[in-house]
Amino acid sequence: MIESIDVVIYTAYFLLPGYIICEIVRHFMPEYETNDFEKAIRCLGYSILELAVWYWLFSIITNKYNKESYKYWLFLILAILITCIVTGVIVGLIKQSKLLKRMLKFFHLCGCEWLGAAIKK
Repeated sequence: MIESIDVVIYTAYFLLPGYIICEIVRHFMPEYETNDFEKAIRCLGYSILELAVWYWLFSIITNKYNKESYKYWLFLILAILITCIVTGVIVGLIKQSKLLKRMLKFFHLCGCEWLGAAIKK
C-alpha cells in the first residue's frame, strides 16, 4: 500500500516528462507504428535522459525550498515542464538532422548495422 502521496507525485514527475519528450520528438520525426512495450521503453529512456541532464536544476530547487512549501511544488512543476520541452526539442532536432549518424560517419565509426533502426530513422 502507498504510504504517502509523495511517492505517487514523484513517480509521475519521473514518468510524465518521458512521455512529453516522446510526443515532441514524434512531431519532429514521425515514426512507424510501434507496440506499447517499445513506446514505454522509449518514454522511460527519455525520462532517464531528462533526469540525467537536468538533475542539477532539480537539486537546486530541492535544496532551496522546503518540501512543505507551495513554492517548492510550483518551481518543481515549472522546471519539469520547461526541461522536458527543451529536451524534447533538442532531441527532435538532433534526430531530424540525423546529426548522430553524420558524426559517426565522420569518425568512420558507422557501418550503422550495429545501431539498428534507432539511427536509420
